[in-house]
Amino acid sequence: MEILVMPQPLISIRPQHAAGDREFDGNGPDFRLYIALEISNDNLLYLFWYMKFIETKPDSTTFEGNGSMPLFNTERDSPGFKIKRIVTPSTFEYASTDRDHAVNKYLIGVGSHSLVREIEVMGDSDGGIFGDDDSPWMSVYFNPIRIELFEPSSIKNAPTWVNPKSFRPKMPLFFQQ
Repeated sequence: MEILVMPQPLISIRPQHAAGDREFDGNGPDFRLYIALEISNDNLLYLFWYMKFIETKPDSTTFEGNGSMPLFNTERDSPGFKIKRIVTPSTFEYASTDRDHAVNKYLIGVGSHSLVREIEVMGDSDGGIFGDDDSPWMSVYFNPIRIELFEPSSIKNAPTWVNPKSFRPKMPLFFQQ
């Protein structure tokens, strides 16, 4: 049985300062986002993410972070079932360079061919007259995630053979005349 899971967007993920002076100063930054889905214990679907912003010129100001969140739990959401597989693409990677001081939107893909639908990125912000530090962030919006479930009890109790005399496949309607 296939079902759709609709994850909440990851809103304003703010990676931690990792190197440099905290100010991109108009030098990018380059940014990278990596997302992966994983199944744990046949009953939990997790989303893992990693992102990095790095200044394109010295002093290589860097912000970096990662995290995870549960998306689906069969014990809570579909009791009696286990997760067989992830049908949707289970990984996503995107890299680009921020070239302005505005929020940039990247429409990635609508439909089943991409895990991510859209990304909003704020890399370098204009610090104004006082040259405030940067605090880059990213928001990620997902397409529905298709997973396949199975019922363990139906596998254990399923017959291992079929009596050919009692087996009658269901015929398409155009054959049933």
